[in-house]
Amino acid sequence: MTALVRLGDRFRLTRDAEANATFAQYAPAHTVGWTVLVPAGTVIVALDQVPGARAFLCYPEDYDAMEAVLVPAEHMASRSYAGGYALTFMADDVDDLLEPIDPLEPRPEGNRLPRLPRLGRRSE
Repeated sequence: MTALVRLGDRFRLTRDAEANATFAQYAPAHTVGWTVLVPAGTVIVALDQVPGARAFLCYPEDYDAMEAVLVPAEHMASRSYAGGYALTFMADDVDDLLEPIDPLEPRPEGNRLPRLPRLGRRSE
């Protein structure tokens, strides 16, 4: 069995790839999602993989700039878009589609997505 993907692990996409994306929404639907194309060379940062899960959540290291690439403009302009997104990749993609690179140092605290600066600071 392969080791679990851990918070702060980083990977570089070896080629363009489709990924499931989840977008934060205001109520009544708090998330929506669909498939997006993530460009080759994108560096992603993992959140902790749930034991027993085959996939893990992650986000692009350049979270702010990649929002415009991964979130469709009409969705970003929507009043329902709450300004956050996450990607999902399969753990089996590690060492093929996802090339491991050095993890974030120090590793982040808290298993959560970054906050887009345009939305202000996250209250801790």
